[in-house]
Amino acid sequence: MEAAAAQEGSETRLVVCRGEELDRAVVERCQRILQLSFHKDPNRRGHYIPLPRGLLLRGEALQTKVDELYAQARRRGETWHLSYDCDGAIAALATTFEHRLLRADGTSRDILALGDVATHPDYRGRGHAAVAVRAAFGELDKSGRDVMLWQTGQAQGFYAKLGARVVPSDKIINSNAEDLEKNPRRLAFWDLAAMIYPADAPWDDDETVDLQVVGW
Repeated sequence: MEAAAAQEGSETRLVVCRGEELDRAVVERCQRILQLSFHKDPNRRGHYIPLPRGLLLRGEALQTKVDELYAQARRRGETWHLSYDCDGAIAALATTFEHRLLRADGTSRDILALGDVATHPDYRGRGHAAVAVRAAFGELDKSGRDVMLWQTGQAQGFYAKLGARVVPSDKIINSNAEDLEKNPRRLAFWDLAAMIYPADAPWDDDETVDLQVVGW
């Protein structure tokens, strides 16, 4: 586990954790943040609304989900970037992991994936998400890759301010897609937009690429 000096003012502290270093209590706190942040709005694709606290996972269901997150972090070799508030609580997180996609000409491309970017509702507006995402973007040079890829809902403007840009999500498919009745085009992303960082990274907007994933 690596701890960084305070960023974005005195209210934040950044901690970077590799998957094999994660503490179960940290994973459980992050699961609560993720659940609060990713409650989908049934009336607007790609938008999210506050989750009623009564719907938070509890008991055995919560522990099962924590087990899944913990196992996934280790399996994918994830790196978790955690922004702590001055009161000691985890306020925001952003995860990264290395991935290989397939290009239209049959060659592969190694990328860095960004996932699980979320801020606890009680700590929004304090710069925590920017701290976590900037730290995640900083993993790109360490990885030896030249582009980071992810999907997002209504937050494109937030990422654009940090140096990212939107790319055509309909050009990103998944040959391992499940439930083809709901997804006959095998689209890999379900949110409003796909984005890359940095904005000037080499990326052909007209080329179809295959993520070859089960989940992201």
